[in-house]
Amino acid sequence: MHPIFGIREIVDEILSWIPREELTTTARVNSFWFFASLPNLWTRVKLMEALRPLVVNGGSTEDEYLVNLPTPAQWDRFVIYSEHVRVLLGCGQDVPILMNATRWRPRTIDYFFPNLHSLIWHTPTIFIRRTPDFSFLLSPRLQNVSLELFGVRPSSFQLLCETLSTRVQTLRTLQLNINGLLGVTIKFLNPILKTSASNLIQVQMPPEFQTEETLQWLRKLPRLRRLSFCAAFDPTFDEESVMNTGGVNEYHDEQKKESFRSLEKLTFTGSQRAFFDNFLNKSTLSSLAVVYWHTCLEIDDPSSFFRTVSIVCPLLTTLTIGDFEMYLHERRLPPIIPWTTVRVILNCKFLTGLSLHCCRVSMTPEELVEVLTSRPYWTPSKWEALEIYTADPLSIFDFLLYARYCPHLKTLGIHLNGNSFDDTAIKQAQEQVTDNRLQDEHVGPNRFTRLTLIKLAFSSWRPLQAPRFVLFLMKKCDVEPSIEPWQWRL
Repeated sequence: MHPIFGIREIVDEILSWIPREELTTTARVNSFWFFASLPNLWTRVKLMEALRPLVVNGGSTEDEYLVNLPTPAQWDRFVIYSEHVRVLLGCGQDVPILMNATRWRPRTIDYFFPNLHSLIWHTPTIFIRRTPDFSFLLSPRLQNVSLELFGVRPSSFQLLCETLSTRVQTLRTLQLNINGLLGVTIKFLNPILKTSASNLIQVQMPPEFQTEETLQWLRKLPRLRRLSFCAAFDPTFDEESVMNTGGVNEYHDEQKKESFRSLEKLTFTGSQRAFFDNFLNKSTLSSLAVVYWHTCLEIDDPSSFFRTVSIVCPLLTTLTIGDFEMYLHERRLPPIIPWTTVRVILNCKFLTGLSLHCCRVSMTPEELVEVLTSRPYWTPSKWEALEIYTADPLSIFDFLLYARYCPHLKTLGIHLNGNSFDDTAIKQAQEQVTDNRLQDEHVGPNRFTRLTLIKLAFSSWRPLQAPRFVLFLMKKCDVEPSIEPWQWRL
């Protein structure tokens, strides 16, 4: 081996550029490269990959929860690997392994992965016979926890929360997706609130916590910056108590003003009243998503909605209203809203991502050009994600306008006329765009340089046109994008 490869810093830099799939081969060069490859090779692993080697001879076949004990040599190898793990992924199939953690664990080790930063656990939608014990995976350095639990007993969930509060002091992200649990309340998370309230910056709450008490719990997180909240209720003040006292509760109003002061990113599912009363007065919001999963989002007063958002959220960079799958499930079309109603949102000068799945926008070709040129591609506030589905399908020429004015788009959502992709229409559209290139200051390279995702809505499409569209995209994109098509039945 060349002497320069004996310098660990140089080897670490080289290994940082090697894909994880190739590190398994690189680690076999010699002992020096082996130990240098371990941190990158074991940074992100699945629980079964990490602990399965400890099962000697496959274990007993009569009971999946009974396996043989590991040998001391296997424990030594495991300790070497485990200290490099930063992200650990587990699922319901790993429960038998985790159930025997107490048998494998020597008394001198309190947890398996001492440097673990992120724990991601996904349980399939089946009830498990025994509840896994996560305590051996909770290292004091844990910062991110994402748990998807189904059929776990409330007592076990409460024990998990208490263990998190006593063992982990640096928790920053908490994501919970809980199903099939009866009797679980937000009170179970109170121990975590006491120890990690000052550190939590991102919280995702499950539908089971749809209570006013949950909102009060979230208001106690002073540094909360990202929130995913699902509410089927109106988390507002009690109108009966207001009537009994003869006025509005001043303490409640003051509390609402002080809450969510640091909130930057919000994903909200719930009633419009709850959204307006609790969140649409936060000028710090830079990313906003309003999603209705169970029913289609219908904006009662679109003019007031978009005007209010543009006024109270001047720092907004991303706005997403609705989800494109909503109307597919209900098999109906979004309502039509004129562009003059939505146009006010362009007053948010930092807006670089706009996704409107809640409506079909009625606009003229001139209005489309106004949208595309409102964020020049050479400025820092250029369009990066633009999903505006027009009431009338766009032609191939309109599609080329996106490549002309917004070449650096990463995500594009468009309602396209699938029958416009014939050789004559494509040639005419390209000639028309070329003729006007020198007459416009906003003109770009006339191709997509970063486009990775196209959400394509079409109302009519001939099967023979699909391959032609793909070939056309290959000529207009530097990176091959993925396409998510769906059909609107007009």
